[in-house]
Amino acid sequence: MDDLTDEQILALTQDIVDKEGENVPLVGQKKHISALADEFECASLIYQLKVEALSQKYSSYRKTRGDGNCFYRAFAMAYFESILTRPSHNELSRIESITKSTLDPAGFEPIAYEDFADVTYEILESLPHAVEEDLERRMATPEESNAVVVHLRFLASAFMKLHPEDYEAFLEEPLRTFCEKYVEAVGREADHIMIAALVRVLGVGVDVVYLDQGEGLEPFVHEFRPEGNDGSGVVVRLLYRPGHYDILYTE
Repeated sequence: MDDLTDEQILALTQDIVDKEGENVPLVGQKKHISALADEFECASLIYQLKVEALSQKYSSYRKTRGDGNCFYRAFAMAYFESILTRPSHNELSRIESITKSTLDPAGFEPIAYEDFADVTYEILESLPHAVEEDLERRMATPEESNAVVVHLRFLASAFMKLHPEDYEAFLEEPLRTFCEKYVEAVGREADHIMIAALVRVLGVGVDVVYLDQGEGLEPFVHEFRPEGNDGSGVVVRLLYRPGHYDILYTE
């Protein structure tokens, strides 16, 4: 190791992380919230206190693979689960309409996005007749799960391109360049800008619960909500620990 450059050490470390990540399911099974305490039993006191506070409000959680796509994957799984437990007869047509009316004007060619969007449509169409295990299996299957992730990335990117005045002030490079490098590219983590864009384009709310060393003894909750009354009425809850998103459940 002493003969390696910093760049070689970084590449080696990333390779180890990538190989370890391959052993983690893209979407795992639900776990009782008490299992979260086991993960943080050796962490600082502030983490342990916040985990205890979480256990008073949430019943379970679901882990996702930390591959840079965890926000989009966790969002998708939680969104699909909300439809699974509360079937909607018009959700498929609503998402189809949003996809076409957003991606086409933003310059996305149908040939570039239809295969990815079709997987989302197929999952939505199956939900009225599916059970949780069916959804878990599909979202843990790379071909289907990654297609949904790309679809969501394209939607967030397209919405930003169509509303540049809402985002350009927060960027240090041209919006189109930012979208191509950080929003559309798989493996790139999502920040507040991408989350807000996806919430607005899909009309699906997100509560991000922060499990970090920030101030206070309870996790801070950042609520992202769509504008107007044309959304789905769905709110998904995601657990954020630095650099990673999982899913939280209240029941």
